[in-house]
Amino acid sequence: INEPVTSISLGSSNFSTVEEGIPGQIIESFIIDDPDLGENHSYLLTGQDAKYFDVVDGVLQLKSDIALDYEALNFNSYDDSGNPIKLLTATVTVIDSGGYAVKNNFSIQVLNTNDVPSGLTLDGTGINKNSNLIGKLNVSDQDDQAFTFSVDNQNFEIVDGYLQLKNDADLQGELWDTLIISITATDS
Repeated sequence: INEPVTSISLGSSNFSTVEEGIPGQIIESFIIDDPDLGENHSYLLTGQDAKYFDVVDGVLQLKSDIALDYEALNFNSYDDSGNPIKLLTATVTVIDSGGYAVKNNFSIQVLNTNDVPSGLTLDGTGINKNSNLIGKLNVSDQDDQAFTFSVDNQNFEIVDGYLQLKNDADLQGELWDTLIISITATDS
């Protein structure tokens, strides 16, 4: 005789966390109270954020093609200290082999991780004989506004985010020659 499944929760607290940027990330196992040992269960995820998740062998995970972007999500809750946090919520329904079902809501807090800089541009591309200043460096990064820079040519330096020619620079070439340098931006 099949006894009905009586409860389901996500781990022991019905809450878990997930880091942004990792597709298919395993989150937490569901705990099911079912008096029938070895019972096969089916899972149904519903709700606004169910589109991000799959259940594989009783374990909640992000879909293999989903990598959450913390910065793209809205703050929608607050922690115990009053700080805004980003939560995803869904409902899981577990169904046993006899057709008995139980459901429960769960929450996943999305954690912010450091995103690498995604772009580096230079406003200015010429060397002027009357000035050492070449141009301002602009970096695209979802998290940081402070960067350290390095340049692979000893004739140049970066000061306060500006590329400039050193006072003792020794450049050889003709007018309109092109010089290729490499600049690296590292976030904090």
